[in-house]
Amino acid sequence: MRRTPLMLLAAVALVPATIWTTTASASAASGSLTVTTYDRTGAKVSTPLSLTNIATNTDYTATSGKAKSLPKGTYTVVAAITTRRDSSDTVGARVLKVGSGKTTTTIDARAGKALKMSLDKPPAGQNQELRARICGGDTFSSQVEVYNSPGKIFVIPNKSKHLRSAFAASWSGQGSESWIVTSSSTTVPSSLTKSFKRSSLANLTAWARNGPSAGLETSIMLQAGGDQCRTDLSFGIYQENTPFTFKTHVSPGSWLVRADTWGRLNNGESTTLGFQWAQRTFTAGKSYTQTFFRSAWGPAYNVPRVSGGHLSFDTTSMFVDPSFGSQYYPQSEASEKSLVTLSLKGKVLKKQSRTDWGSIDTAWFEKKITKKGWYLLTVSAQRYRPGLKYPSGLLSDRTGVWFSFYADPKKNKTASVLLPRMNPAGLDIWNRAKPGSSTTVDIKLQGKAIPKSVTAKASFDGGKTWKSVPVKKSGSAWKATVKNPGSGVVALKTQTQDKGGNKTEVTIYRAYRIG
Repeated sequence: MRRTPLMLLAAVALVPATIWTTTASASAASGSLTVTTYDRTGAKVSTPLSLTNIATNTDYTATSGKAKSLPKGTYTVVAAITTRRDSSDTVGARVLKVGSGKTTTTIDARAGKALKMSLDKPPAGQNQELRARICGGDTFSSQVEVYNSPGKIFVIPNKSKHLRSAFAASWSGQGSESWIVTSSSTTVPSSLTKSFKRSSLANLTAWARNGPSAGLETSIMLQAGGDQCRTDLSFGIYQENTPFTFKTHVSPGSWLVRADTWGRLNNGESTTLGFQWAQRTFTAGKSYTQTFFRSAWGPAYNVPRVSGGHLSFDTTSMFVDPSFGSQYYPQSEASEKSLVTLSLKGKVLKKQSRTDWGSIDTAWFEKKITKKGWYLLTVSAQRYRPGLKYPSGLLSDRTGVWFSFYADPKKNKTASVLLPRMNPAGLDIWNRAKPGSSTTVDIKLQGKAIPKSVTAKASFDGGKTWKSVPVKKSGSAWKATVKNPGSGVVALKTQTQDKGGNKTEVTIYRAYRIG
C-alpha cells in the first residue's frame, strides 16, 4: 500500500499583546489599532491578524504594522507568526481595549514557549506532527491554526477568559496505522508539555470497501468535535485505492470520520467525486469499527410530497450507502441521472429526465396536480457524470423505485409511504459473498406508516428473471435470505405495503458480487 503525507489544513493564528497606549479624546466613537509583530529573531514581520469585538461578537481582519479603524471596545487579537530562519511558527493571543484615539501594541514571538506532546510508548518509525490553535472572542469565531514538526511550534501563554486553545499531535507515515492526541483549554496555558498514555486512547479499525463507489482513490480524514475551539481540527490519516484497512488510535470524544473519493476523467485528470461522513463518539480504552462503501447503494431519504397543489420528488438520493442513514451526516457522489414518470389511473401526466450533476435544480421533479387519487411515481436511475471514466465492475450502477400513494392537491403532505433500504450482511472487503453461500439482506423501512407486508426477490442474470426469496421480520427490521450461485453478481428487489394501501418497490442492480 502507498502511504501519503498527512493532509493538514494550515490556518493563520492570531496573537494579541497586553502592551497598549491610547491617545486623543475619549468621547470619540471610534479609534484605531496598530499591532507590531516580531518573529523569533526579533525582526519585524507583516502578519495577518484576526480581531473580535467581545461586546458585539463582530469579527475584523487586519495586517500587523498597519493602523486599523475600529469602534471603541474590548478586542481579542490573534496572529500566527512565521520565523523564516528556522521555519518555526508561533501563535498567541491577548485581549486589549481600543479607545477613541490611537492604540498600539506588540506581539513578540520570542515570548512563545515550545509545544511538546508525547506518548508513553512512542510509535517506532512514525513521523510526528504538531498543531496549535487559538480562538478569540466569546463565540471563539476568530481562529488561527498552525502545524509543524516538533520543536517548530511555539505558543504565547495568556490567562484571559476570552480565549480558548486546542493542541494536537499525530504520529503516522509508516503503514496503515496512526495515533492522534488532542488537548484543549479555556485559556492559553503556560504549561505546554503534555503527555498521553496509549491506554487513554480509543481504538478505531476501519475498512474502505471496493465496489459501489465510482472513485478510484479514497482518503480518510478525522475531524474533531466537542468544545468550540477543538471542533474541526482535521487529520488526514490515510489515502489509497480501495479496498484497504487502517487503524487509528485517538483521544476520546466526538469525531467525524470522513472518507473522500476521487475519480479519473477520460482526459486523465483526477476529480473529486463525493464523501461519506460518520459521526462517532469514542471512549478511552474502547475499540470501534467503521466500514465505508458497503453494498448496496439504493434510494434513501426522499419520497414524493404535495405542496401548494404541486407534487414533487428530489432525485439526488438515488444511490446511498445503507450504512449512512442520516441526512445530517450523509454520503454522496453527485453522479446520477434519472427518468421520472408520474401517472394517475394509468395515464402519464409527466415524464422527465433529471440529473444531480451540475445543478441541484436539475434533480428536482415537479408537476401540478388537480385531482385527488392514487398516483404512481416511477424513478429509474443510473450512475452518470460527463467525462468520468467509471471503474470496471462498478456495483450499484442502476437503481429504481416506484411509489403508489394517495394524494390530494389541496393538502400539503409528504406521501405516507415506506421506503425500504437493503443492506446485504456478511460480505467481504470486495463486497463479495462466498460462492454457494446464503446472504442475509437486512431490510429497514424508512417512514412512519405501519407495514402490512414486505417481500423480496433476487436476480442472477442482470434483472432478466427474478426469484422470490423468503423474508422474516426481526425486531423493527426485516430479513431476506438469498441463496447465492457459484459466481456472478446479484440484483435485489423488495416491495413494501403499509396498512393504508400505499406501496413502494426498490430495485438495485449489481447489488453485490459472488467470488
